[in-house]
Amino acid sequence: RTTFNSIYYKNGYDCHMHCASDDAEDVIVTLPTAYRPRSAATVSGFCLNENSNGFYPCIASILADGTWAYVSALNEFGQAPPYYIYNQSQSIDRRSYFKLWLGGSWSTNTNGA
Repeated sequence: RTTFNSIYYKNGYDCHMHCASDDAEDVIVTLPTAYRPRSAATVSGFCLNENSNGFYPCIASILADGTWAYVSALNEFGQAPPYYIYNQSQSIDRRSYFKLWLGGSWSTNTNGA
């Protein structure tokens, strides 16, 4: 397992996320105030379902309050409904079964860490 600072880092007002082979429980956390996006931010990458050993592209949304709206794995584009690894509004939490490789950047309201 890794620490928060090896997944998220700041450069002025810009926050960057880069995780590689981290447990989803280490990545999908409430962000401290200095790291929160000004408005919802989207990140993308891929995931590993540890039960099936399947790799899938995924997309996620981080809200301005620092919580994650969802992380969704995509078996195929346009699939309905999406397969949620995590969905805050639907109380879905499958983080313990996944590893994530995600990247993205967003602007924050706070300069520096």
